[in-house]
Amino acid sequence: MQIRIGYDLSFEVPQPTPMQLMLYVHPDQAPALRRPEWIVVEPATAVEGFLDSFGNRAARILAPAASCGSATTTSSTIAGATTSRSKACP
Repeated sequence: MQIRIGYDLSFEVPQPTPMQLMLYVHPDQAPALRRPEWIVVEPATAVEGFLDSFGNRAARILAPAASCGSATTTSSTIAGATTSRSKACP
């Protein structure tokens, strides 16, 4: 089964602000992704990737003053999962 994952976040900060983003799929699950994950920040901002002490992928940015946003989308293959869903799900 394929699932789509992603986010679209926006922040408003009064001055340049360091941020640590924990937005990546865990490295154990990364091989199941159909395409690599990229954190895209607007306006264009350097993204420094790293692994934390627990093995999670993370990123650091210096968010510029005013509005800033980050977004990504990808999909993942889930082996052995079924496609049935609850009637409550549209």
